[in-house]
Amino acid sequence: MEARLQEVTADFIRSLDQEAGGPTSGFRATLEALLQEVAADLVRSLTSETSAPANPTPGTLQPDTNDSATGAPAAVLVPTPLPVPTITPLPDATPIPGPTLIDFIYTDCAYGLVGWWPGEGNAEDALGPSHGSLYGNVTFEPGMIDQAFRFNTPSDYVFMPPSEEINTRGPYPERTIALWYKGEEVETKQTLWEEGNVRRGLGIYVESGSVKIRGWNNVLALGGRIQPWGPKSIRGPIVPGVFYHIILILDQPSGTLSAYLDGELIGQELEIGMLSAHGNARVGTVSGLIDDILVFNRALNDTEIAAIFEARSSRLSTPSSLSGSAPTPVTLTKEEVEHRVRYGISLDGRDLRGQNLCNAQLNRGHFFETDLSGASLTDSQLVGAYLYRSDLSNANLTDAQLTTADLTDANPAGANLTGANLDRANLSFANLTEANLTGVSLVGADLNFANLTGANLTGANLEDADLSDADLSGANLAGANLTGAIME
Repeated sequence: MEARLQEVTADFIRSLDQEAGGPTSGFRATLEALLQEVAADLVRSLTSETSAPANPTPGTLQPDTNDSATGAPAAVLVPTPLPVPTITPLPDATPIPGPTLIDFIYTDCAYGLVGWWPGEGNAEDALGPSHGSLYGNVTFEPGMIDQAFRFNTPSDYVFMPPSEEINTRGPYPERTIALWYKGEEVETKQTLWEEGNVRRGLGIYVESGSVKIRGWNNVLALGGRIQPWGPKSIRGPIVPGVFYHIILILDQPSGTLSAYLDGELIGQELEIGMLSAHGNARVGTVSGLIDDILVFNRALNDTEIAAIFEARSSRLSTPSSLSGSAPTPVTLTKEEVEHRVRYGISLDGRDLRGQNLCNAQLNRGHFFETDLSGASLTDSQLVGAYLYRSDLSNANLTDAQLTTADLTDANPAGANLTGANLDRANLSFANLTEANLTGVSLVGADLNFANLTGANLTGANLEDADLSDADLSGANLAGANLTGAIME
């Protein structure tokens, strides 16, 4: 072995000599000595492994009689094996006692939120202190999310106060403005949002059957550091009587002004700069409803835009709304990395109805009797989640990862589980009445005594699933894979 390694070393040195110019004699000598030393070390280590005792006593020093450098035995520590941890499984359908910590991670869609006017019977900023003022005959009626601003005449409007975060400080390199709008007519000009004046500003308008996103900064500022740009406009067609989610994004770092309609990019303008300090914001001359106005001091990304739109009627979730009063302490740890927040919390008995927990990861989460009805958990992961007696009725769990989740006695009635993965999940005694399980994977799932009355299982994969004693009256099993399923 040692002769072969020395031969390989010599071949390597010769290949270096053949390179253009070759190495210097000093470098060559140093490299040759180093390679020979490595070869000798390798031979010693191989020899010591083959001659070591077969079963050394753990935690003892064993002699290495092959230390050719000193000729004396060298001590080699044999590590003591670590004990294998034992995991005690929870009994089936037994609540976990006491406050239980879980890993709760979600994309904080409220990161950078500086203004939020939900229109719940007033013009108050849900974050404070930028409370708006109502003028004219602005009223409120059911909107996309609870109540919405209702504008009845052309003179009705909401005036927002001066704010360093929105208009008085500047310059602003990034801005996101999002709102829901439903117009009674969409031909006359309407101002859904406008901040600034003729010199600089941002606006969302409706006219001639289109929504129009507009931005402009016409004046040189800060000694030339703020260059003029615009006006720039983007349009997209809309029709009356339909709620639309409209987003304007100013992103000076990428040099773009973007418009989104219902979560989709409809246009983008280039060569966009920063926005200097400007006039106040207002909403007015609207024919119809405006709901849930959000202003961020950053540019949302496509994932966040889609998450807010997909939530639809779900209220945006913020860290503060997850740390309120509860039977057990809620916020125990908090870690922030960019826009992701990690909490160690207990959710025993928590009411999270209608919350948008966009892209939540609740691996092995404990949801004993937690009310998640109407919550948006699109694309969420609840792998191994414990959902005993929790209410998931009408929750949106589209494409959620529920592998091995325990839904014993859970109520997902009417829940949208399209594309969800429920492989090996425990759904015994679960109420899945009218639930949409189109294309759901239920390989090896336990549906013993589950109520599937009227559930839509079109194309569902029920291979090896246990459906014994399950109530399938009126269930749609068209195209479902029942290979090996237990149907007693």
